[in-house]
Amino acid sequence: MDPNMNIDGVLNEARAGTSAGCQGCPWNPLTVGPMAFGTSCTEHTSLSSGRALVVSVAQDPGGTTPERTGRLCVVCNSRNASDRSAGHAFDLWRAAISFASNDRSYQDPIMRQTYFTNAVLHGVPTGDRRSEAERKRLTAQREKANSFCAGVLAQQLAALQPSIVMVSGATARAAVDLLSSGAWSAVSPSEPSQKRIRVSGVPHEIECFALVHASARGTNFEAAKRAREWFATTGDQERFVESRIASLPSGVQARLLLQKCRPSAGGTDTEYRGMMAHLAWWIAVGNAIRDDLGPSGLKRE
Repeated sequence: MDPNMNIDGVLNEARAGTSAGCQGCPWNPLTVGPMAFGTSCTEHTSLSSGRALVVSVAQDPGGTTPERTGRLCVVCNSRNASDRSAGHAFDLWRAAISFASNDRSYQDPIMRQTYFTNAVLHGVPTGDRRSEAERKRLTAQREKANSFCAGVLAQQLAALQPSIVMVSGATARAAVDLLSSGAWSAVSPSEPSQKRIRVSGVPHEIECFALVHASARGTNFEAAKRAREWFATTGDQERFVESRIASLPSGVQARLLLQKCRPSAGGTDTEYRGMMAHLAWWIAVGNAIRDDLGPSGLKRE
């Protein structure tokens, strides 16, 4: 990698499939034709210094809102009511990180220092309309593509110099593992799995947090399953999460989030418990972000 290449240069090469790391990838657009590709939203992110405080890594843009919009942004994509992943992630961001209310002119100084990307930069849908055999084939291709895109992820991190990486879902976690073989810490009710990594071109260690994906499936299956393993009753979990909310500078958005997820408000007990688990983990990430901010609210240099 050219050590002077900025993030735009990295992305332009990756989009075109001309990056050195793209050669041989099964999802290289030079060999398979145009594919979905998303970039971090410039409406809500403004990396004026060329550096980021946080990098958020998700799976791939195939079959998602960014496939149509080209934007990787929980604010923009949450406007699509069917995008549960973006809706949940934006709710959690406001509850645990920004504490800001939602409106169409949403602006947040921490999000403006956050860069959104995918572990696999190009993608194709692998959804329910395909046969089981086709979904398995595409899933295997995604795993292979992930091994190629890991090098481009390292280039992005070198260009952006983040302090914190938020990793959402198994594909993104696998990408980070390709950059560093160190062990993740055990997940707990109050902390997601974490590890620190070294990346060539970044002079400091990067703190990585592995979060359960905020999709409906991630919430209702993995997050809710963890909650039931840790807490015998919903009430036990509520009391624990409230103790975490009480430590925040503001708990208004967190309590509003849980209120709208409660079964009494039309949600399910499974979703409610999954969202409580997500919230506790996101609070830990928010605390780490705030710890890394200087008095001005800007990334410490």
